[in-house]
Amino acid sequence: MEFIIHNLLIPMLLIGTALTKLVGNIGHSGEKILYSAIDKTAATPDKSKIDKVIGECFDNCFGCNKGAFGFILQIFFITLVCLLSVLSIYTYSHKGILDQFSSVGFARQFLFQGFLGVYIIIFLMYSYYPRLKHNFDAANAKGISRLLFQALLLNAVLFILLATFTHVVFYIQGWSGHTSVYSIIRSVGDVLVTAIVFKSLYGVYLYAVLVSLFPVFLLIFIRLLVSSESFSEKVVAFLNWLHFKSNPLTAITVLFTAVFSLLLSLTLLAVTTS
Repeated sequence: MEFIIHNLLIPMLLIGTALTKLVGNIGHSGEKILYSAIDKTAATPDKSKIDKVIGECFDNCFGCNKGAFGFILQIFFITLVCLLSVLSIYTYSHKGILDQFSSVGFARQFLFQGFLGVYIIIFLMYSYYPRLKHNFDAANAKGISRLLFQALLLNAVLFILLATFTHVVFYIQGWSGHTSVYSIIRSVGDVLVTAIVFKSLYGVYLYAVLVSLFPVFLLIFIRLLVSSESFSEKVVAFLNWLHFKSNPLTAITVLFTAVFSLLLSLTLLAVTTS
């Protein structure tokens, strides 16, 4: 039961809650347009409308229509959801980790190297995503592959640079055990390895950044539903029990949240035990 709570229920609850506002903002009329386009595929006159709905999804996901202060708050909320989702899985594999938060040094490291670092990366990435909006004009493999590659590459580069920068700041402040900036640079490789195999809190930070890509995968999934008749037929048939016709975005969100959380949990458990 503890496994299910930490690895599935908490991540699903957090990610699902984060997407609830997206469903509400699109509205019932938007959901009708979405279902119509999926039902008829993109070869119909509804294509121009579905592009508008997907554009609204994009704007709601990435805060493009919220103003500066609204965007800052949205990134704070997204960062919190991503970190807590991965941290829930991490605490199952590393018993007693939460007890360490009573330590000033540990809390400092988590807040400044963790939360603040992840916030900055997600802020920069979400500021960049609107420039990629044109890639959703057509669901071709080349455009999707380019988008994913750009997103993953930028996330990886930003994570490495920010991890190095925060280590240098901690060294200057006397908060780390490093003896020089050179030793910090040499340790970057080890930090990345332990992060990738989910053996340190940097793994929480790294995978939290990757979880922030969730809206990109969701929008790609919607675009594939609209553009691929065979794909949409299979998904619609599978999702009928979730009242897909009347609430397509809700059904897609529920399915995608469950699958994403399961894959995330299994991936992190696999790298931890390997």
